[in-house]
Amino acid sequence: MRRIGRFALTSVGMHRLIVFGLYVALLCALCAVSRLPVLNPLPSPSPAPVELPTRRPSPTPESTVRGRLDLNRVDAWMLTAIPGVGEATAERIIAYREEHGGFCSVEELDNVPGIGQVRAAQIAPYVFVEEKNP
Repeated sequence: MRRIGRFALTSVGMHRLIVFGLYVALLCALCAVSRLPVLNPLPSPSPAPVELPTRRPSPTPESTVRGRLDLNRVDAWMLTAIPGVGEATAERIIAYREEHGGFCSVEELDNVPGIGQVRAAQIAPYVFVEEKNP
């Protein structure tokens, strides 16, 4: 029998005290682990609306040759990547292509309403027209 201060502990009492101490230590460890940020991430202060991109990704490899766009296959959103071509101009190019059954050459850009010779010359390095095989 051990004597602690005024109290005397038997071997059974000492065993119970050790088990109780281990139980308390286990509970403290569980509480500490449950407060880890990985297990309990903080909620965002205010869920803000997510803004999705309005533009599509860059052109697919099939629609480009050496970084240029095929006027007969390109979409309007791809044309807006060309410097000096906005959404309205891109829509006019697509409308002209649909009305005339496609472009025969890059020089035909001069015929698109709103595109003159100067602007067509600025766009020309970025586009090409694929030759049709007979």
